[in-house]
Amino acid sequence: MGAQSPTSETEGSRSSITPTSRTARQQAVEVERLRAETRSLRGELARVRASRDVGASSSAQPPSGDLVVRLQEALDREEARVRELEAERQGVGVTL
Repeated sequence: MGAQSPTSETEGSRSSITPTSRTARQQAVEVERLRAETRSLRGELARVRASRDVGASSSAQPPSGDLVVRLQEALDREEARVRELEAERQGVGVTL
């Protein structure tokens, strides 16, 4: 039983380090996911704007107008979240 006790202490030490590492890894994954989503939103926004510009008559508001607004808002939120996470990651790097 004495041999199990040091192992338990070692495992306890590892688990106290792991949450910080996981958080950093999770943040890195989240940033990459958000960057991919941002690229996707930019592409979709460009396609909708191009479609609107080509197909809209001068007298009618194109139905894609609301979609452009929603896409731009989503893009703004994603970019803000990326900046937040990057700032957090830099803060974590400074304290370590």
